[in-house]
Amino acid sequence: MLRRWTQRAVAAGLLALVCLPAAAEPQRVPGTTVTMEPPLGFTSSNRFSGFQSARTGATILVAEMGLEGKGDIVGIFSSLDTVKPPFARQGVMLEEAVPIQRKGAPAFLYRGTQTAGGVAYEKWVGLFIGDRLAVVSFQAPRVHAPSRAAIEAAYASISLGTPASLAERVALLPFRFEDLGEFRIARVIARTTAWLTIGPKDTDPDNDQPSMIVAVAFTAIKPPADHKAHGEIALSKLQTVKDLEFLDGEKMQVAGRPGYRLNAKAVDISTGRNMRITQWIRYAEDYMRILAFAPEEDWAKHEKKFEALVSNLRMPPGR
Repeated sequence: MLRRWTQRAVAAGLLALVCLPAAAEPQRVPGTTVTMEPPLGFTSSNRFSGFQSARTGATILVAEMGLEGKGDIVGIFSSLDTVKPPFARQGVMLEEAVPIQRKGAPAFLYRGTQTAGGVAYEKWVGLFIGDRLAVVSFQAPRVHAPSRAAIEAAYASISLGTPASLAERVALLPFRFEDLGEFRIARVIARTTAWLTIGPKDTDPDNDQPSMIVAVAFTAIKPPADHKAHGEIALSKLQTVKDLEFLDGEKMQVAGRPGYRLNAKAVDISTGRNMRITQWIRYAEDYMRILAFAPEEDWAKHEKKFEALVSNLRMPPGR
């Protein structure tokens, strides 16, 4: 389930990736186990888990998850050959495994590049193993990238402490629900993404429980000329399903801003189970993507619950 959760979170807009410059005082990243010395010029972000440089547009993103899928995640990060393919599907070209000198639990570190919007970016991504799994990503336009030594020093400074409680992580999310109904928030990642479900399981390898992922990417995206085409492109990037069939869609308000809802059918690759999926996209200063999943045979009894949850979703004033 963790692999599917991680992939869906990435597809929803959640794993952003990477950044840069010299060292400052050790700082705890709110809502995570990570303490690190960010490069000079970086300040703690109030929008995501990590740090940012207002001058260069560089970011350091911390994304954590539990140990349930440790074997799968460590397997991916264990070598350059295994880590390259999943990141390449996201447009990140990892080129080099970088030895990392640090005390404590094992870590893996890789360097690469990405081009987006005509801008070339320096990308680094590292996996740190403690009571939770922490993926720490650096990103900077290459023209503003710091020295290699500065980036390596920032990674080497990372230490892992006691995990924050789920309630603490939920409190740091950039959105809230006025009423969860039957749902509960079971996971939070990178201070930007929540996984909600109905049922007792925190992991659900058989897809028995209805679930919803809500993810915010702090990028302004205007409503496209063709909402349906844009929605279909976004949903087609979901890597955990096959035989995707698009159904109906409609323009609507999502958390007070223009949005679009798209319904679809698909087959879960891991289980072979027929699934129903609904995607909501919110076009605003803070782009939001929401994915709802349930077995096809259970969809009718959960559809209104998903709709009610989205209608109770709120962003802070002005966002």
